[in-house]
Amino acid sequence: YSLIYDAMMHNSLDLSRHLTHAHEHLTHKHIRHALFVVEAIRLCEYAYYCRLLEAAPSGSHELMMIHLPVMRRRMLKLALASAMPSLSVSLIATVLEMSEEDV
Repeated sequence: YSLIYDAMMHNSLDLSRHLTHAHEHLTHKHIRHALFVVEAIRLCEYAYYCRLLEAAPSGSHELMMIHLPVMRRRMLKLALASAMPSLSVSLIATVLEMSEEDV
């Protein structure tokens, strides 16, 4: 959980420390999952994040659900920046399953 939390909070110092500790336990499935989540957050890979969310252990799942709106907003900004003005905001928001309030 510490790895995911540090990535969400952009806490590089603790993330580095936790990654060093996690390296010793790379075979544990929860550690590997957390490392994949960190990668998805850092690369802003929304689809990858959603796939990891579906496979998340219970504690990680709740933490990832809290961060999901942030990932959606980041993806929206990236999509708008790359496709502006050929795609409407409402179309992209629909694809990302965002409500009107989130946009």
